Amino acid sequence: MLTYRQRSFIATLKAVDGSLHFLDELHGGPTELEKTSPSEPGNLTAGGLATAGFASRMFRNVAIRQYLNSQSDSTKKTEQVKKPIKRDESHYLGHVSDTLDLPPLTLYFRRVENGYRLFVRSEIRYGLALYIHDEDCVGAFRSPLNGAYSTLFDLLDCDDTPIAFEDLADQATVRLAPAGRQNPLMLRTFNGVPFTYICKQGQHPLELRLNILERNAAYLSDPDEV
Repeated sequence: MLTYRQRSFIATLKAVDGSLHFLDELHGGPTELEKTSPSEPGNLTAGGLATAGFASRMFRNVAIRQYLNSQSDSTKKTEQVKKPIKRDESHYLGHVSDTLDLPPLTLYFRRVENGYRLFVRSEIRYGLALYIHDEDCVGAFRSPLNGAYSTLFDLLDCDDTPIAFEDLADQATVRLAPAGRQNPLMLRTFNGVPFTYICKQGQHPLELRLNILERNAAYLSDPDEV
């Protein structure tokens, strides 16, 4: 019986259509969402959180605290209106419709009991793990994150059928899905946000060209494992 290491591999992933990578790679620099302070009590500006819609619960709580603080200090409120708050989205996976001249996204597919854990092997964010995080979108984070290990994924074929390791060719067209589900990751846009994310739910399934570079690949932290 094959060990977990023997069923692990390093591979590149490219979108079948368009380009897949981290948002800052796709857009040529840091990708940020901007929220401005409320111009009137209870209202957010057109460029703000209500329109963006994507900010996490934590980010919304920050906005609420800032508004409450501004109530007790009108001078501070004026300063907040002038100074936008930004949330960096650069570490999330994204997609653009154009085919860009970028190095492909390289990942370590680590087989474990119930699926694969994915770790970045591209130069950018090397060693970070992929999580389905805020708003059910995929981003790269240091693992463990808040005490949880990285998300488990399955590989599916284009009919959303799980692919057994024994049937996985070195080059294949695949879909990624949360482990134990046959619902592939999707391309998703949000109202007022100029980026396309990779999420559990969305508008279109993400189809990928997988190219295995190395089989029988070990953890970085345990290169001599069997």
